Order: sequence, then structure tokens, then C-alpha cells
Amino acid sequence: MSWTRYGHLLGPMLLERRPRYCVEVGAWLGNSSIMFAETIAQWGGTLICVDHWQGSPDFARHPFMAAQLSTAEATFRARIRGHENVVVLKMASVDAAQRCAGAEFIYIDASHEEADVRADLAAWGVALAAGGLMAGDDYGDSEFPGVTAAWDDVPGVHYSKGKGQWGLVWVERKL
Repeated sequence: MSWTRYGHLLGPMLLERRPRYCVEVGAWLGNSSIMFAETIAQWGGTLICVDHWQGSPDFARHPFMAAQLSTAEATFRARIRGHENVVVLKMASVDAAQRCAGAEFIYIDASHEEADVRADLAAWGVALAAGGLMAGDDYGDSEFPGVTAAWDDVPGVHYSKGKGQWGLVWVERKL
């Protein structure tokens, strides 16, 4: 499994747990969506991809992302075409969480603003199944201090440095 900077960490987690009901919050261009979908398809898993494709306040710091805004959804849809185990929910992430109760794996990579990350963690924490795993990236990235601040308040959080200067963060919901 090779995607993003965290495939070497997420791959074993997914292979060990074999979640059948997975959610990616913040699908954007679909880079990680494809890898999640292909991995979990091995055991019949379904991936729910959540995004509203309207951007977020942190785009002001990242002009390259703002430049992708007009074509992001079309790019995503072209990339996932043919992946029958992908369901798209085009809506705000906290609204989608209410529709996804019982998710066994949730990957949060939507807005990186602290208030938004906190709202996602709260909403999706409720949707996470007992024994499920919730993960996210950009933890420790100085460009996104809100990600780190929000995750730091989650009890039982784990962190592993990725192949860049920041890392992956995850928490397991106990049975």
C-alpha cells in the first residue's frame, strides 16, 4: 500500500482490523480515497467519502489549494470512477457524521482550522463504532497548529511521525 506519507502506518492498521465501513472526511482530489477504497475492497469494505468541495479558511495560507478549488470535485469524481465500493456524501463533515453511525474506520483530513477540527473530532467521535479507529494527518505541522491543538485534547491519542516533518495521529474507541 503506497499513498500519502502515511501508507506505511495506515496499511498495517487497516489490514489487521479489516474494517468494512470506512469514512474519509475531506476527500478533496481523491488521492487517498483511491488507496483506501482499493485496500478495503479486498475484504468487501465500503468507503464513504465526505466533502463539500467549497474549500476552507486555511486555503488562504495555501494558494495552490485555492487554485484547485474550481476543478477539485471533478478531479475527485474522475479518480474514483469505477470504484464500486465508494459512496460520496457531498455535504459539510459534521452533517455527514449524523448519517454515518457505526463507522469502523474514520480518516479526518478536512478543514485544518482548530475549531473545525474540534467539531469534526466531536461529531465523528460519536459516529465511531466501539473498537473503531479514527485517524488524521498533518499532526505537528507548524502550518496547521489547529490540527495538533485539537487532537492533543483527545484522550488516548497516539502519534507517529510520517515520512515528512509531521505525522499521523489516531485514537481507538474502546469496546
